[in-house]
Amino acid sequence: MSQKEYLMSLGYDEIREIDPDGMIEDVLRFPEMCRDAFTPIVKEGREFEKIAVVGMGGSGIGGDMLESYLRYKSNYPVLVNKNYDLPKAIDEKTLLFVISYSGNTEETLSSFKEGIERGCEVLAISSNGELKKIANKKDISLLEVPGGIQPRAGFPYLFLPMVATLEEMGVLEVDGFDRAISNLEKLKNRLNPSVDEDNFAKKIAGFLKGSIPVIYSYDELSPVAYRWKCQLNENSKMFSIMNEFPELNHNEVVGWDYKLTRDFKIVVLKEKDPIEKMQKKIEVTGQVLDVEFKEVEVLGDSLISKLMTGVFIGDLVSVYLATLNEVDPTPVRRIDNIKERLYD
Repeated sequence: MSQKEYLMSLGYDEIREIDPDGMIEDVLRFPEMCRDAFTPIVKEGREFEKIAVVGMGGSGIGGDMLESYLRYKSNYPVLVNKNYDLPKAIDEKTLLFVISYSGNTEETLSSFKEGIERGCEVLAISSNGELKKIANKKDISLLEVPGGIQPRAGFPYLFLPMVATLEEMGVLEVDGFDRAISNLEKLKNRLNPSVDEDNFAKKIAGFLKGSIPVIYSYDELSPVAYRWKCQLNENSKMFSIMNEFPELNHNEVVGWDYKLTRDFKIVVLKEKDPIEKMQKKIEVTGQVLDVEFKEVEVLGDSLISKLMTGVFIGDLVSVYLATLNEVDPTPVRRIDNIKERLYD
């Protein structure tokens, strides 16, 4: 059987042989999770002048998405912190979202305690752990999300409550959420494992097999490209690169002269109708690099739909690619090994 034939024949049974912990089931629950996750942490709070988000890994990507979502919708600056210490600009006039799915992330707990000391308006999201204990002790509002899944698979619970909270506070108006859910359901019907020939998520996985994936995008979709990269790292167990237009046209394109790039393949994440200047940059870059690349269109006319459908497609690609690579998408042994060596 050729790789293409095997790829198109990938059904639930074949995937479960590689994926005994059921990552594919968690990924396919994405539309349902999104619907369930749009819940505010609180309905009101004190006045603030800026917003900050702290979180790491699968719990931290929500901060990148929030910054992107608010970039052209709100006057509030958004700072994303993925470190032990908070930037100096975060103070008592800051609404600070603290996100740790496990509740035990070392860097996040450090920033959490510092945010409390600085007098920030702190709101937390977690499933359990030390974060929950401290929040309860300090009387800090915490949204407890469902446990029992990998943090990266629970992305809707780690992003959408922040959006719902800010809407409840009057910071923004969320446009098109119901249509976003509808678009996610359509994608689920089109891209689930039982769909063969017309399943473009499987086709993208086949395209990337055996390569170093390079994920490009632009502007508000750039965090989606970063999510793809991280899912390819953790689920597919592949090294991956991410960058964004137009910045990559001012530096990274020169690096494609190096011979190792012969193993690179590009996926460009884009809207159906990007602005003319951006579409031209994408086309000309492909011509100049003279490398095969695929374009993947996100769905919807609202930003929330574009972000969430882009994430959903990438998550499915990563699990299909894990199956092609014959690796279990769930374990992250190198991450676990680093933690063991640090804390033993």
